[in-house]
Amino acid sequence: MMLKSIVGLLCCVQVIYAVRYHRFSGERVTPSELEAYRANNTLAKCTIDVQPCKKSERRRLDGSCNSLKNPSRGTVTVPHHRVLPAAYDNGNQERKSVSGKPLKLPREIRTALLCEGISNNDFLTSAVPGFGIFSFGDVGTVHDIKFFMDNKTDCCTEKGQKDFLCAPNIIPEDDPVHRFSGIRCMNLTRPLDFQYFGCTKDPVPAPIEEATSVYDLSPIYIIEDNVGVPVRTNKGGELVVEVDNGIVWPPSGKGYCPATPAKAGQKCFENYSNALLPVQMFAVWFVRHHNYLAQNLAKVNPQWSDDQIYFTARDINIAYVQEMLVYQFMATLLGKDDLVKSGLASKSKGFRETYDPQAYPQITLEFVIVYRWFHLIQNGVAKMLDGEGNYVKEHRVVNSTFNAGFLGEDDNIVYLTQGLFRQEAARANTGVHPDLAELGLPNLQLATDIITSDLHKNRLFGLRPYVDYVKFCFDEDIESFEDLEKRIPVEKVSILRDLYEDPKDIDLMAGLWTEKINKNAHIPPTLGCLLKDSIHRTIKGDRHWYERSDRPHAFTHAQLQEVRKASLANLLCAVGDKVEKVQKNAFLQISKKNPLVSCDKIPKINFKKWAQKCT
Repeated sequence: MMLKSIVGLLCCVQVIYAVRYHRFSGERVTPSELEAYRANNTLAKCTIDVQPCKKSERRRLDGSCNSLKNPSRGTVTVPHHRVLPAAYDNGNQERKSVSGKPLKLPREIRTALLCEGISNNDFLTSAVPGFGIFSFGDVGTVHDIKFFMDNKTDCCTEKGQKDFLCAPNIIPEDDPVHRFSGIRCMNLTRPLDFQYFGCTKDPVPAPIEEATSVYDLSPIYIIEDNVGVPVRTNKGGELVVEVDNGIVWPPSGKGYCPATPAKAGQKCFENYSNALLPVQMFAVWFVRHHNYLAQNLAKVNPQWSDDQIYFTARDINIAYVQEMLVYQFMATLLGKDDLVKSGLASKSKGFRETYDPQAYPQITLEFVIVYRWFHLIQNGVAKMLDGEGNYVKEHRVVNSTFNAGFLGEDDNIVYLTQGLFRQEAARANTGVHPDLAELGLPNLQLATDIITSDLHKNRLFGLRPYVDYVKFCFDEDIESFEDLEKRIPVEKVSILRDLYEDPKDIDLMAGLWTEKINKNAHIPPTLGCLLKDSIHRTIKGDRHWYERSDRPHAFTHAQLQEVRKASLANLLCAVGDKVEKVQKNAFLQISKKNPLVSCDKIPKINFKKWAQKCT
């Protein structure tokens, strides 16, 4: 009898212990593997502890237990899905041409296909690349940038040429910009992968992404064990903020701000990204928005505990950004009919049972690369405007990279907010702003061509040629350069013919840079295909997706209708800086069909739909 009691007690005790999984495979780690990782000091990189899952629990901060069948899938640092098999030469080297010759330098291809200059988009505002960059940060990271800025700064030296982790952008002698500057190399590194840390024996390189695989506002609801100061106030369900001259900010501290000038009181967000200007701005707004939601929920439910308010506010905030991503951002770029036809969006406003219990959330490696296309429509200079749209001044966007302090100076965030939804985006597939092509990281490197790096990473990640993705997306075979003319303008095909020996050599990014955009869309069709594929994959594997009626702590039908009101205009009117007027679709320019209106005319959430009667 005593033996049975002891066994029973041990079984109960085991339930509370975490299980350690391989980040790469998702399988349980054996005791011998555990010791090997400890000996190599790679335990944290290669494995993850997951507490026992409960079917009824809310979404976890680290993404674990989203899949009950595969508890570690969807967490921080898991491998991507590849849409198509990898294309490398000699195991892990950059692929060569069909004939076996090396492909032309990425910089040479970029300068031939994309001129440098300033252009204006006919339809989209700067909010498109802005929100696009922020939403990418929900499932992707910029740790590769930090790596070559901090750890591998010598890739252009003789020493760096012998380092496998180095993959600098070489500048041709006849470069149209740097032929006289003496600059012949721009620092760049290979992506860190599971193979580098010895996490797997799989020979195909698998880059590491330091973000959860679902759209869960992880840039805001970060894993609290990894932050320097508290995230929650533990009072009223709110996040920690600081108020400076009446303006609410995320807390400042010792965050990653290598480009921030050393000034007294200079802001550097402690817990949130200081990387790119739009990311900084949306982080400010979504932190504020959480507290806006929490305060309104507390008004209709004064009996609720801190946890009840916090988790409900977090749930609404995450659903808010998910609704914005699919039904406004993607719908603006491709049209809602296209999204409904592809299954990414629902035609009705009711619930949608999107979950596949056999799947798990996983973004694609192609998605990580092709999302960089949005660099083409990013304006290098941000117009700073007042509340009436009058010009105040301009700001070079690259000067704010890892420099959140600029937002807190004067009324900069007020002017930048107005510029975000009033200023035009750049024109697609015609050129690139000179700052993005030549400066990139002005405070950290003499010259950086972000667009060239996008194409180079295309090769470093082992993506297949453009024509293979056209086949995947549209079942269309491209055998000759003439076949390309169905999708790419004749004049661009002529340039591609000079750059590549065979159409089967063309890099995916080069194809996207030149592909025609359909009449009712604002991005190239192959780009749209790959974005939809990855986002749909994430939705299908996310058992907490907001449109599901049977997810843990699901919305009621009435609450879902309130979430459907989510829009960038709604966000800016609620928590933006001195925003009193905005167009209903802030991703599209102000026009007769999309006029500037008072915030009073922007639909607001009715928090009474969350009110609970006291019992």
